[in-house]
Amino acid sequence: MPAGEGRRARPSKTRGDEVLNQIWDSEVYSIGAIDEQHVMIHKGLSYTYSNYYSDIDEPSGVKFVLFPTGSTYRTHLTIDGILSGQAGRFSIYETGAVTVTGSDEVTPINRKRTSSNVAGTLLYEGSVVFRSGTSLLNDYIAAGNKLSDSVGRDDEFYLAPNKYYLVSVIPLADNATGAIHLNWYEEQE
Repeated sequence: MPAGEGRRARPSKTRGDEVLNQIWDSEVYSIGAIDEQHVMIHKGLSYTYSNYYSDIDEPSGVKFVLFPTGSTYRTHLTIDGILSGQAGRFSIYETGAVTVTGSDEVTPINRKRTSSNVAGTLLYEGSVVFRSGTSLLNDYIAAGNKLSDSVGRDDEFYLAPNKYYLVSVIPLADNATGAIHLNWYEEQE
């Protein structure tokens, strides 16, 4: 391959005044889009929260509530994690009514470490009283398996503004250990 050729990123397409990054492969003359989630990291609009839990009990489990505020941004959520020692249930519900009692608002990390942007999606962890809602996902997690073994990156949820989303991981027996990773980006409409 001659010098200066091969795969390289170059701006080649625009949306309004925004340049979309793409990969140009001069060897086969193809263009492939760079992942939107990756672009949002560079814009400072991608956030993450993860935590390790050494003693997750049934039936309380680990529960999160996400609340996308009614901003001009729309939240795209992916979830990963693992349970070890115990199998468990993983679920996501959407509702207009959640009571967050004894929960703490947690601050997600902006994945672009030089950005001062703050997430428009509020995140709470802890005790949650959940009323009726729409089940978006209910799945089984085998002991030692990652959530992404059943709920992968292709299972991105586009969250509606001003609705509550309950994410829970509940082991089928006490004393489970695990880690949960919530990742989202906020796309401007």
